[in-house]
Amino acid sequence: MFVFDFDGVIANSLDLCTEACIRAARQQDYVIQMPANPFADLEHVNFEALAANLDLDSKKFGKDACDFLENSNRIAPIFSGMRCVLSQAATKGLVYILSASPGRTIKQFLQYDQCDEFIYKVVSRDLPGDKVTKLSLLQAQSHSPIFCTVGDGTSDISAAKQVGIPSIGVAWGWQEPDLLRSVGADYIANTPEEMTQILNLLIDAAPEKP
Repeated sequence: MFVFDFDGVIANSLDLCTEACIRAARQQDYVIQMPANPFADLEHVNFEALAANLDLDSKKFGKDACDFLENSNRIAPIFSGMRCVLSQAATKGLVYILSASPGRTIKQFLQYDQCDEFIYKVVSRDLPGDKVTKLSLLQAQSHSPIFCTVGDGTSDISAAKQVGIPSIGVAWGWQEPDLLRSVGADYIANTPEEMTQILNLLIDAAPEKP
């Protein structure tokens, strides 16, 4: 099985999520200009961590940002080549999405881009627990090995490292490849095509789960 992050890996959603953050910050009278990429240096890439960084109410910020995303009629574009990656991965094993975004937003995106048929399950922020907890649970419950996780944030890479799963960082996401390498990314995919090559290498090298 494969575990993909959503934002910054499959969905080119930085602009939309940044707008959600701007709207959520305004709800708390935050008047300082938001950076073009407010997630670039966060240790945990989610709305609550950003709110804490801005000294705002994290719970309210997260709710307001997610409400904006769920009620928006905009759908982020898919990164070119990622539909093919998901399609090919689905022929090799179960494909999961593990994300800090709302499940409704992810499912609308997948349906719009006709990718829902490739995804076995979406594990979103709607379920309790952090990424380490959720990834550990997926690993324990799976009847097949987790070949790797794919992410664009340090929290994705760190979670994989803690659970003992190979990780692929993407060069087109919200955080820079050098930052992903610094926390232990096993591979960096510079393009979706390169990612498919890495996935195939990991499949060939993966031990059978007893």
